[in-house]
Amino acid sequence: MRQSKKLLLFITLILLVFGLASCQKDAKPPVYEEDLTMHIGAWVSPSTVKDEEGNYKYITLEQYQRIKDSGINVIYALYEHIDLNATLLALDLSEQVGIEYYVRDSRVAGLFQDIFDSNGNVIQSEYEDDLEIFLNAIEPYKDHPAFKGHLIVDEPSADLYQWLGFYHEVYQEYLPDKDFYVNLFPTYASLAARGDRDYEDYIGEYIEVVKPKFVSYDHYPLMLFYEESVLTDDYLLNLEIVATKSKEAGLPFWLFLQSVGYFNITGTQRRDITEADLRFQSAVAMAYGTKGIQHFTYWTPDSGGIESFSDAFITKDGEKTPTYDAGTKVNHEILSFDHVYLSFDWQSVMTYSTTPDFPNTNFRMINTEDKHKRIKSFKGTEDVLIGTFKGQNKEDGFMVVNFTDPAFGKTNDVTITFNDASHALVYIDGVEQTVKLNKGKLTLNLASGSSAFVIPY
Repeated sequence: MRQSKKLLLFITLILLVFGLASCQKDAKPPVYEEDLTMHIGAWVSPSTVKDEEGNYKYITLEQYQRIKDSGINVIYALYEHIDLNATLLALDLSEQVGIEYYVRDSRVAGLFQDIFDSNGNVIQSEYEDDLEIFLNAIEPYKDHPAFKGHLIVDEPSADLYQWLGFYHEVYQEYLPDKDFYVNLFPTYASLAARGDRDYEDYIGEYIEVVKPKFVSYDHYPLMLFYEESVLTDDYLLNLEIVATKSKEAGLPFWLFLQSVGYFNITGTQRRDITEADLRFQSAVAMAYGTKGIQHFTYWTPDSGGIESFSDAFITKDGEKTPTYDAGTKVNHEILSFDHVYLSFDWQSVMTYSTTPDFPNTNFRMINTEDKHKRIKSFKGTEDVLIGTFKGQNKEDGFMVVNFTDPAFGKTNDVTITFNDASHALVYIDGVEQTVKLNKGKLTLNLASGSSAFVIPY
């Protein structure tokens, strides 16, 4: 009798093992609907310069088709702010090629600032005067299909939040489906510039008072220091603060990428940009769950004042540059799997340092998770940043980034051993592949600047 029970138990175990093996062999990758698109924006639309006959030299179908072809789906005005005709033509061309357009209108940007008395109460006559200006200004384009919203202010002090909160309420009443676009300072902005708020309060107060639909900020991490390439020390800290505050508020956040080199007369220098630099910045932002990347800049801005710029995607004379080709490639890599990535919500980050007793400065400044239930172990031949995500069906996703300065061209061999996974759906620089795991182990060879979005199953 006892032998019969042992035999039955042995047969049951054999069937269970083969059953599990069969399940793993037949495991199917998750499928995602292609109904989500990453916001890929860019500051500085084509210049308003005119030719000898008075026609716009660069606000043309050819130039706007280039924007579309680059993978940018929203272009941000700059020089059109006092030229309504340029704005209307840019809107028409944006619609024609299939992108959206942020209007910059000097008549709109500063309204409702001076409508309060000394006690902070609204002076009704002043409010009505500004409202009339606002409604008259937006009338020519408010119903245009390509009109996405207004650029209201760039890098405001927190002292302006009460005004921006009031203005946003008015804006939503008359343009409820449009974006009230404000872009915020990075961590390295001075305390005085931020209105004497520490950075967490600067971001948190903006969300609380202005009640935005999204949070946008810039941080340009690729520097030259005595001709040596370095990353800003607080690059990841800035991402952590914005990502965490945005997540707590249930808002998406967007980050500007450094897409042009520039020199500031204070001595600060951002280096010229390579394809690996753009890919790296996108991947790092995505490791923190960004829902939108933005290029600074598309058109090369005029140099002058305190800053001088190298060439961006397009020169001041309207010609493509190597950055255009690089940016186009990286943008389309993202667009090839954005519907997958955007199906996940960011949770946290994990790091691996090749010098654990003295990790790089960026890693030392942030909060990280020590472990994840789906990851048994991971390591790299160079430093690794991993963003952890939860998908729409509670599946796990991981953004694995070669966290080395692309200027040094370092390849990173990353090994991750997953729990409860026989396969992984892997997107390396946007290219999809299904990988069969060996006892849960996945090996990734990540080139300089590269990353992989991994879904184990």
